[in-house]
Amino acid sequence: MRKIYCFLLLFLGFTTFAQHSSNEQFPIFSDCVNATGKQQESCFYNTIQNYFYNNFKVPQELQDQNYKGTVIAFFEVDTTGDFKVLYTDAAHESLKKEAARVFES
Repeated sequence: MRKIYCFLLLFLGFTTFAQHSSNEQFPIFSDCVNATGKQQESCFYNTIQNYFYNNFKVPQELQDQNYKGTVIAFFEVDTTGDFKVLYTDAAHESLKKEAARVFES
């Protein structure tokens, strides 16, 4: 269930609202230093997806209810590499808070 949340969160956010301009550059994680062009973009997305998968914790009360749903988060990365959550949406406030917590970490 956690994997579904993370996948939907990342997939919808990246594919639906991705903007590309000629001066836009993806942040470079240490795992992506040797990547170039599209590889760098792919490495960025994969690194974030893996980070979310490993750090997003579905609240216990929702696990007990066998809850299935989505969390949507829109974010930006500033020029210093800090992530800023612009918007989150989910059926439960605890899921929104957890998404914000993972971005802040």
